[in-house]
Amino acid sequence: MQPGRPMSQRRRRQVLIAVGTVLVARGAFAQSPGPARVGILVGYPQADTAWPDLLRSALRTAGWTEGRNLVLQMRFGDGGPEGMPALVNELVRAKVQVTVVVTNREADSVLRGAPTMPVVTLFALDPVKYGYAKTLARPGGSITGLTVDPSVSGKFVQIMRDVMPALQRVGYLYPASSGLDANVNAMALAARSVGVGFSEYRIERRDDLVRALEDAAKSKVGALRVGPSAVVGAELDYIVSYAAANKLATFFGGSPISVERGGFMFYGARPSAIATRAAAFVDRILKGARPGDLSFEFPTEYDLAINLKTAQTLGITIPQSVLLQATRVIE
Repeated sequence: MQPGRPMSQRRRRQVLIAVGTVLVARGAFAQSPGPARVGILVGYPQADTAWPDLLRSALRTAGWTEGRNLVLQMRFGDGGPEGMPALVNELVRAKVQVTVVVTNREADSVLRGAPTMPVVTLFALDPVKYGYAKTLARPGGSITGLTVDPSVSGKFVQIMRDVMPALQRVGYLYPASSGLDANVNAMALAARSVGVGFSEYRIERRDDLVRALEDAAKSKVGALRVGPSAVVGAELDYIVSYAAANKLATFFGGSPISVERGGFMFYGARPSAIATRAAAFVDRILKGARPGDLSFEFPTEYDLAINLKTAQTLGITIPQSVLLQATRVIE
């Protein structure tokens, strides 16, 4: 078109279409006028998780407050995978700009239903292996956040042996669809190094969980590490009651809510610290950063919680050396 010549209606339409295409390519979840819209997607019922409150508080500290400059869209599953696509669709319709997820299951659901939606993870398992990131330092995609440190597996075995010196076999119950291979291998190696047997239990649904607990009891597993997953969150009360009835000492990761509800011990990344770091990721994304440019991080602060009432039920006396390490003791 020559300088000063009016643009034709057809040409104007073509330019508008081109501009629209570029905007879509830049992402349908970019900052929009009004309060920021943040999703929180948890694969199990709201009653079984403290993450929404922790994240709300951490976001407030980072400068994002509901009713002022933030709208939170929270969605909760029932522990199974079937309802996750519908929850992701709800978040898309709510026009969230970034979604915080707990585990790989939620992250996978977002990737399938809304591939360009920015995602911040609390417990991503092996992000590179499972296609969330090209490298931990430069993910390059739509997902970033916190990931799990495999070296924690050795600490679990150490705590188990310190608490139960006569322990003969330990087990690890974890989600089948997770990227926990490195964690499983690390725990198996740690068990062998102290001369105890090791069993692993991969679960996806409640039926898998029931069979795993029954097998652990029959196989004389004395201490069972329970990794965080949607089905574990949904069936926490069942796990706690079964373990108590069968003298199975449970060592939970993920959240200390498990110990508050009757689990034996919790060891894992400090939830408040995880929430704080997740809020920092969300803050940067809302201010224009791309998830693919933000490095995944390992947790740096850990908690050890002990339920002394459950210990008494199991007939276990907690050594003073372990009690001194605890950041929380429930009596």
